[in-house]
Amino acid sequence: MILSCCSWALGGPEPDAHQHLLDMGFKAIDIRPSMLRSPQAAASREAKGFDVCCIALTHERPDGASFVSSDPARVKLAMDHVRSGLD
Repeated sequence: MILSCCSWALGGPEPDAHQHLLDMGFKAIDIRPSMLRSPQAAASREAKGFDVCCIALTHERPDGASFVSSDPARVKLAMDHVRSGLD
């Protein structure tokens, strides 16, 4: 079993959260779409050897975004958000 932690739950700068998670023995993290965007955060994750187990792709979705809407603009907004989180 792989245990991971939602790294945003710790707050503060991502490299600091990574260090706390490493100190607690975690080897994997969960992220949300806005995470690991800065060079410092990406370098910290890589240097500490964390695997990313989960990306909460619908977390932080824009207002009005929906996958279950008859409005194509709302569906597109949701899809664009998910695609951005995978980049």
